[in-house]
Amino acid sequence: MKKCSNCNKEKPLSEFNLRGKGTKSYQSYCKPCDSKLAKERYYKNRDRYNKAKRNSTLIRRYGITEDEYFKMFDAQKGKCKLCGKKKPRKGAKHLIIDHCHSSGKVRGLLCNNCNVLLGKLKDDIEYIDRIREYLMLSF
Repeated sequence: MKKCSNCNKEKPLSEFNLRGKGTKSYQSYCKPCDSKLAKERYYKNRDRYNKAKRNSTLIRRYGITEDEYFKMFDAQKGKCKLCGKKKPRKGAKHLIIDHCHSSGKVRGLLCNNCNVLLGKLKDDIEYIDRIREYLMLSF
């Protein structure tokens, strides 16, 4: 049995999380209190949590920080690098990060339509050239 530091109730050890992997000591708050306090901390600092989550996702996926993303965004004047449209897509807050799937190198920021188009073309330069030739036939 252990007493929770938050609700001051005696509870079995199964109601407490371990402090960390490989340890045999338990946290001072019971699981329900710990969960409640974690939610309160999150809602109190939601912007900070979301920024940290976005930053870690950008680093993991593309190797850039959120600051680097916004530098690219400003350099492109908030426009898609291919079509030049200002609005990324209906309801979107950000342009999509385009990257080479082979090298992982970031190429630029695209609107949803251009990103989907490139995905369908599978970065196949010869295929893109054939499409260009085909379109030129009508001129």
